[in-house]
Amino acid sequence: MSELVVEILEDFLGEHKKHYEDRGQISFDCPECSMEKNMMSGDGKGNLEVNYGLSVYKCWSCGEVNGTHGTIRKLIRNYGNKGHLKRYNLVNPYVAKDREDNEAVIGGLPKEFKPLSTDNGSYDYEKAIGYLKKRNIGLDLINKFNLGYCTDGDYAGRIIVPSYDKNGDINYYLGRSYGWSKMKYKNPEVSKMDIIFNEEKINWDSNVYIVEGVFDHIPIPNSIPLLGKVLNDHILEELLTKLTAKVVIVLDSDAYRDSVKLYKRLNSSKLHNRVMVVKMPDGYDISDVYQKIGKKGVVKILQSAKKIKESLL
Repeated sequence: MSELVVEILEDFLGEHKKHYEDRGQISFDCPECSMEKNMMSGDGKGNLEVNYGLSVYKCWSCGEVNGTHGTIRKLIRNYGNKGHLKRYNLVNPYVAKDREDNEAVIGGLPKEFKPLSTDNGSYDYEKAIGYLKKRNIGLDLINKFNLGYCTDGDYAGRIIVPSYDKNGDINYYLGRSYGWSKMKYKNPEVSKMDIIFNEEKINWDSNVYIVEGVFDHIPIPNSIPLLGKVLNDHILEELLTKLTAKVVIVLDSDAYRDSVKLYKRLNSSKLHNRVMVVKMPDGYDISDVYQKIGKKGVVKILQSAKKIKESLL
C-alpha cells in the first residue's frame, strides 16, 4: 500500500526528496512555499513531510502560517485532482481526520479494522458476514458503507460501521457485536453532538429521512441516524439551512411519542408544512422491515408517511 500512496503523491507533488521507509515518512517540496517564491518546479527545500503510516502531513516552514498541514486526503484535495483522490480512497479509505478541523472527533477507525469487502475465509469473517446476512445486508451495501470488522483490540468481535463527514473524512464509527460480547454496541468515547452520521451521502435537495440507528440508516438512502432519539443541534441547523425538500421522521414503533415531539419541533420552524412522520407497525423498526421484506417493504412503509393533524398534537 505504501508504494501506491507514494506513487500518488509523486504524481502531483513531484519527485520526493527523502524517504524513511522504516518510519513511513517521505518529504517533498512544499507547493505553498514554492508558489510564494515563484518557483513552480519546487524550491528544493523538501520541507513538506508526509507520514503515510499516520495519514498526515505538515510543512515545517509554512505549516502554521498557511495551514499547510492535516490529513493526506486534505493534501490531495488542495493540490491534487479527483483522479488522485479516487486512487487514494481505493488504497486507503480509512483516513484519520485532521484534529484541527474538529477537536471532538476520533482520529480514525480502529487500527485492527479489516474491510468486509475482502473475503479472507477466516472464522470471524464468516461470523460477521453471517450476522449481516441475517439483517439482509449483502455485498452491495457492505461496499457502499465500507463495513468492516475487528478480531483484536477494544472492538474485537464487532462489525464496524464507519461514518464520513461532508469532506469524506472519518468523523465517527459504531461497533456492533457479532459474537460473544454481552454488550451489543460499543462506540468511541467522543461527543456525538456535532456528528451527522455519513453526511457525505446526504443530498439536501431530496427528502431526508430521520431514523434511530445505523441499521435503520443502511437500507434507506438519504437518511440520517440519530444514534438514539434526540436530534442534535448540528443536524437541526443543517436541516434548516440546507434542506430544500421534506424531512420524514422514521423512528421505531416504541418511540412514536418521540416522533410526535420531533414533528412539533421541526414543524414550528422554517420547515413548516415540510415535515412528515411514519408510524411503524407495533414491535417493528425499519431495519426489521428490511430484514424480513427487503427494499419493497421499506418503500411501502416510507410511502405511508403523513403529516400529523393539529388536533392530534
